[in-house]
Amino acid sequence: MDKTVKIINIRKVKRKSDDTGKRIKLLNREILNALTKNYQYILLWDEAMPLPGKDTLLKITRSPGDVWHTGLLQGMRDRPFLLNFINPTWMFNRDPDGIQRITSFRMHLVGSLFKKEVFRHIGVFDENFETLEGAALDMGLRLIKGGAFIIFEPALMEHLNLLPELSENKLSLSDEVKILQKHYSKEQIIWALFRSIFYGCPLKEVLKNLKYTLKVRHTPIPIWERTIPSKIPLEEEHRVSIIIPTLRRHKYIKNVLNALRIQTVKPTEIIVIDEDQFTQFYSQFVDLPLIVLTGSNKGQSTARNIGLKKARGNYIMILDDDIDEIPRDFIETHLKYLQHFKTDASCGTVRERGVDMNVHKFKKTVRASDVFPTNNVLFKAECLNKSGLFDTNFDKGMRADHDLGMRIYLSGYLLGINPFVEVFHHRAPRGGLRENRARTTTFSDSRTSLFKFSILHKTEIYLMLKYYKPHQVKEELLLNIRGFFIVKGNILKRILKIAIATFLFPVLTYKLLKNYKEAKKLFK
Repeated sequence: MDKTVKIINIRKVKRKSDDTGKRIKLLNREILNALTKNYQYILLWDEAMPLPGKDTLLKITRSPGDVWHTGLLQGMRDRPFLLNFINPTWMFNRDPDGIQRITSFRMHLVGSLFKKEVFRHIGVFDENFETLEGAALDMGLRLIKGGAFIIFEPALMEHLNLLPELSENKLSLSDEVKILQKHYSKEQIIWALFRSIFYGCPLKEVLKNLKYTLKVRHTPIPIWERTIPSKIPLEEEHRVSIIIPTLRRHKYIKNVLNALRIQTVKPTEIIVIDEDQFTQFYSQFVDLPLIVLTGSNKGQSTARNIGLKKARGNYIMILDDDIDEIPRDFIETHLKYLQHFKTDASCGTVRERGVDMNVHKFKKTVRASDVFPTNNVLFKAECLNKSGLFDTNFDKGMRADHDLGMRIYLSGYLLGINPFVEVFHHRAPRGGLRENRARTTTFSDSRTSLFKFSILHKTEIYLMLKYYKPHQVKEELLLNIRGFFIVKGNILKRILKIAIATFLFPVLTYKLLKNYKEAKKLFK
């Protein structure tokens, strides 16, 4: 590994200057110089720490990922704090409870191993930070959103008892704002600064950074555009079990089953859990490897678990019964993605009524996934060994898929966005969760209509209570309330939305608090 890894000593860089900007500039110069050499990897290290052994480095570089780091061992947990006011319950804002190999953007400069090509596509460190920690977190967030798989790898630190004190005392508020301004809107950062006052942030600092936020322009981050090689062969044996729970949607599930008929890679089994117990309907699909089970009418999580217990494939795909426009190479592309990018789950994209997918450019990028869309995902069955099955508390509610995704993520498995597989989600007007009135107004509906308001369902709040800290749950509830007053459109439409939301505010808030109390009962 000596000839393939360039080691850059951060302590040596720090000795050359007391100015953080100059230090980062010197570091970037060494990185750019290394890019012209034959190195495959660049390791940022500190001379006071024992280097990881050759066998350890070899094992790490053969594992999934583009960047491996030790940030969570070096004081980077829960940073930047302002993120808790913008995206408090984001999957990647939840660190593991212990020392677990996991997808994480919270890197530290020291103890970071990069594939050389990462710097070519994403760029080097930003020199406009007051602290090295700020520059590191900025890079981590750029990597995870720009298309690099970035992994917290505790194995890099083989001698934890010899870990030196490397972290600065505090990440400055200015650095936190600089990190977030590349990824979030001015309105979101202004809200975060306002909320930070209630957590003891000095008003003088808030006003200073508010002025900076109003002046600075949003800087788009580089995107690492990657594709699956067109002629990549499928190497390993694949047995794909497809699980489809359905309730009063035979019209729609017929389209799904017809699409599965013409797949370039055939599923091993298709397990349908029919809550209506109307098995005669499936006699028209005798050519498919169909297994029809009758559900208990308890809900989607119980139904899916019935299917998972029956499944015998080494890959699992869970589909909704109301998706459409499934491409012929649907299964094949998922399998090739898993093979090429070495992820444990391939999370496809979903197009929905009223949502402009062109706006969400990151959904078109190969990157670590912060969602687990069970209407378009293929994952290794072994993921369930650590995560368990679906939580039946979600039976009559929303976010059962995200809950399972959280447990798979926290178990250390790598979820990847697969932008090459897209389906259209009908959101059928009847059946499924519609029967339980769990899903009445979507987020996109609330942003386009004057009289529609998206209120967090009790199971959405239950999900937050399971995985996030009380102050993060509180901030998510406040964001939901803030959303009552927001609508897309001209100034007149925005004023009308504010007026209507103000008039209905007591009713909307009562419903939200009622859902919160019910969620707490579920959590207990």
